Amino acid sequence: MNHIEYYRKNPKLGEQGLSPTYEMHDSFYHFSVDMEDDGYDVYEAYSCPSFWIRRSIDGTSELFFELLETTIKTFDSDFALLN
Repeated sequence: MNHIEYYRKNPKLGEQGLSPTYEMHDSFYHFSVDMEDDGYDVYEAYSCPSFWIRRSIDGTSELFFELLETTIKTFDSDFALLN
């Protein structure tokens, strides 16, 4: 079962006090360790994938991406030019 199917079959995870990040710990463990080795915060490495999976489920991923893009262009245009 992929992560999207998992969330759809378990919509009350948040009501049970279980965070999506906790639920997908095993799935993102190696990713988060690699990111930590590259100098990123391990908790962010756990949170980011589950955030984007949730956004793809509720259909807001494109809106969030546009918001992120606009924010970077507005507040860190030098970084935006690198991409």
